[in-house]
Amino acid sequence: MKGLASETPCLIFYGGVGGEVGGNQILLADPGTKTKFLLDFGCNLARRGLLYPFPMTPKDRGEMVNVGLAPSPEVLISKPFPGPVSGAFISHPHADHYLCICLLPEGTPVMASPGCLTMMEVRRSTRRKGPEDEVGHLEFRPLEAGKPLELADGFSIRPYYVDHSAFGSMGVLVEASGKLIAYTGDIRFHGPLKDYSLDFERILEKKGPDVLILEGTNAIGARMVGEDEVERDMASIFADAKGLVMVDTNLGDIWRTSSIVSAAKEARKDVLIPLRLLAILEALKEKACRIRPDLIRMPVPDPREPNVLIYVRPKKRLEKWEKDLLSLCEEELGSDKLIEPDEVAKRPHELVMISEHPASDMRDVGPPKRTVLVHARSEPFNETGLVEYETLKAWLRTFGIPMLHAHSSGHASLIRLAEMVERVGPEKAIVVHTPEPELAKRYLEGFCREVITPGPGEKIRL
Repeated sequence: MKGLASETPCLIFYGGVGGEVGGNQILLADPGTKTKFLLDFGCNLARRGLLYPFPMTPKDRGEMVNVGLAPSPEVLISKPFPGPVSGAFISHPHADHYLCICLLPEGTPVMASPGCLTMMEVRRSTRRKGPEDEVGHLEFRPLEAGKPLELADGFSIRPYYVDHSAFGSMGVLVEASGKLIAYTGDIRFHGPLKDYSLDFERILEKKGPDVLILEGTNAIGARMVGEDEVERDMASIFADAKGLVMVDTNLGDIWRTSSIVSAAKEARKDVLIPLRLLAILEALKEKACRIRPDLIRMPVPDPREPNVLIYVRPKKRLEKWEKDLLSLCEEELGSDKLIEPDEVAKRPHELVMISEHPASDMRDVGPPKRTVLVHARSEPFNETGLVEYETLKAWLRTFGIPMLHAHSSGHASLIRLAEMVERVGPEKAIVVHTPEPELAKRYLEGFCREVITPGPGEKIRL
């Protein structure tokens, strides 16, 4: 019996557990096929933010390991049995799910949807460089939804699109020595692509996985509204506003950008987008949507639309990617598309400004009277986020700017996830990516015989 147990696949949870929202690092190790496979390899952003407040970054990859952001390549190669990592599945392009891939051994295949790979590439090319961007030693492979990929005899993966706030999000079904393991990544059932999540749920219900690894972000205080309601709320806010409207949002949420552009058009206002968002939109149009036609279902706003303008922040020195984009604007879009802070002050009541860093943009623009801010992102989950949120509120008080909220969560409620667990019927449900592991465990035990909320480094045999 002991010999058989040693051949059983196991899961080792290096991150995304113990009350941590994000930072998923899950190793699936199968001694029977001599295969090791990672389900995401993200970063604990709360810990990273405390150790490296802007503008600090890790000095090298070794330091990332030493401060506990991820296991070392040597650990991945040596445990739980000697051998290389056969691949890493990245569910979606949020840093808490992929930022530590730089630590993977030479030649490791990194697999994700075309849209996800494109978003990761744009982030690397438009951010200040650090050790997390050193990924030239890895092999990036685009995945096709529903198409199986065999990594070894008896070990295969089959990815599926799911609905989430990140472009190109996927879940995956893994077969390892006869065991079926399903991983949702981050998932919701109330967004623009909810049909993807429902299809994934139906497939899992039919396949009957032995193990379901699912997130549990929205255990407390979740309000499930669709993106269509967010768009209606913003259209009303934009129409009523008598001055500049600033929208604080995550630039990687393409659906939110689409909602803002549509709402502004309805309110007969122009939208100012930052250069980094322009880089994202151009890359998605050029790369991801041409690689896989099914990605066309994901709406990518067109910066060439008449009511979309490009906001150019005042900087002493432009990065190469910024210079390239400005040249593109002048050649293809026209220089009249470029708007600087002094021009914002001339017609604030006609403008909606998308901002990734609203406190900085407020200082640059010197917001005119009657300016309002729409907070269109989730509430902070960790100490770093709380500090940033308090900083934003301090600047709002300084400038006399009221704040409104318009947001649709990128995560399903725990109640809806319990429904998924009940329908799929796994032998084990493993909850990760939750701020409330004990609450999630006790609630889901009403729907599954065995519910596990692992701790850091915990190994679970299947």
